[in-house]
Amino acid sequence: MSSDLDYAASPNAGGALRRLTANRPAIGIIAWALFLRLPYVAHSTYDIDEACYAAFATAVNAGAVEYRDIADLKSPGIYWTYAVVFRVFGSYAMHAMHGLAAIVSLATAGVLFRFAATLGSRTAGLWAAFLYLTLATFYPANLAANCELFMNLPYAAALHCAWRAGQGSRSARWSAAAGVWLGVALLYKQVAVAGAGACVAYLAVLWYVGRFTFGRAAASLAAAVVGFAAPLAAACTYLHLRGGLEACYFWTIEYLRWYVAASAAKLSYAAHFVANFVPFVFAYAAAWVPGGVYLLGASRTIWRVGRTRRADDASLAALLVGGWLLLSTAAPLSAPRMYPHYWLQYLPPLCLAAGLQIATAGSWFADARRRRWLIGCAVVPGAASWLWAWLFVGETPPALVHPKPDYRPAVAYLREHAAPGTTALVWGWFPPLYVEADLTPGTRFVNMHMFVTWRPEFAARSPQKWLTDTATTWVEHPAVWDMLEADFARRPPELVLDTSPGDHHRFGLFPMHDFPRLQRIVDRDYRHEATIGGVGIYRHRGGDAGSESPRFADGAAR
Repeated sequence: MSSDLDYAASPNAGGALRRLTANRPAIGIIAWALFLRLPYVAHSTYDIDEACYAAFATAVNAGAVEYRDIADLKSPGIYWTYAVVFRVFGSYAMHAMHGLAAIVSLATAGVLFRFAATLGSRTAGLWAAFLYLTLATFYPANLAANCELFMNLPYAAALHCAWRAGQGSRSARWSAAAGVWLGVALLYKQVAVAGAGACVAYLAVLWYVGRFTFGRAAASLAAAVVGFAAPLAAACTYLHLRGGLEACYFWTIEYLRWYVAASAAKLSYAAHFVANFVPFVFAYAAAWVPGGVYLLGASRTIWRVGRTRRADDASLAALLVGGWLLLSTAAPLSAPRMYPHYWLQYLPPLCLAAGLQIATAGSWFADARRRRWLIGCAVVPGAASWLWAWLFVGETPPALVHPKPDYRPAVAYLREHAAPGTTALVWGWFPPLYVEADLTPGTRFVNMHMFVTWRPEFAARSPQKWLTDTATTWVEHPAVWDMLEADFARRPPELVLDTSPGDHHRFGLFPMHDFPRLQRIVDRDYRHEATIGGVGIYRHRGGDAGSESPRFADGAAR
């Protein structure tokens, strides 16, 4: 494979056959990337986050106003993406969503290829694309159509535009384009703001080394700010017209800030750093080794540029890519909640840096044997993860072959006894029930972790339930019970599904009867129909309270 990558860097000899031969490495990389994502066909969801987005999007397609009638913590872009896919391909069309995720991954790799080829060579671009497409699939849950995967496409495009802003005379135009792409990235996840920091720092460097006058740097910064604001203003205007802007601010900023602070206070940063960050550094060794060498070179460049106030294109590239990598790594490390999909954010700059370093003439990685070693370091973990992914079940704490506990009998019962689109409340943090049973959230809550607080005495009930400490971060928010009661008063869901009997996603320590405000509603208005697959199924006594798709036009009480 290494010889192929080197061959692709030679001039195109012309002719259809030779063009095909010259593009053989790119075709092979694309085929390899699609092969790594094949396990998608065996699963509807790989991560519980996917089910949250899917349930949210299904409610939106049924008429719910984002964040007011259906709530979650992420930026709206991911929910709108799911909603569009479901409108085109049908309710809970998860395989279509996974297909889109594969396309977006390939497009991101294409941007990295073009970026690296612009900064270095075609060989650098092929290495960057190969590493990104391989490492982004390591660990089965990272196959999920999650926020970071979609964020990375505009995230990488923004930095490429920022580089172009420093070349030629169209700096304001390229800066505006960089701002627009960053705004789009932020609509997928809040941590994309790290890219904005890299862009602003790069414009400052261009002024510092004399590439830009102060006026040109200021004009470029203003263009970037306007571009950045444009997609955000459009999204805010849309949400305002829909009536969901105030609720969006509450869930994505106020509540999220409160939740992260409350949960971080219960976690050990050092323990999570060692357990969650360090293993992925080793798993991504094929990129971190050359990328780390590139970073060392960038640090020396910073020192030299700081003293001389002079920089050529190679030095500017090192400063931009190195700064982007540092900020993209720092963002997910800013709090102890370090989940595997968080590391996808730093893969674009890391793979870009690695590709540039590997392709540098005369570098340690120029030796063909060392390049084969790097390919092996990427392929072996990728292949092992591929085998694991066929057996991985990620809706609950990771299990093989079938879920533990197994909720599929409950899904089969619900598919037989509830029409598609029937409204439901799932007591627990287990939205896969919505997806698998084709149910629509009947309240604004797709999960219930904000209704419960872990207490130390819970550990004594069953220590095995705390092998992972996710649930220890759950903290009850004072506003949510009033919201839930308002949702029930406005339009009660047809079903209440209690996941605590089966301890699905660690909710066994929070049985419904321990929460009188919900239990009173269930006792008064619902009848127990069955407990199957560890799920207690309660049906509304009216029989058809929410059997049709919910109509949210009257709005949820806030």
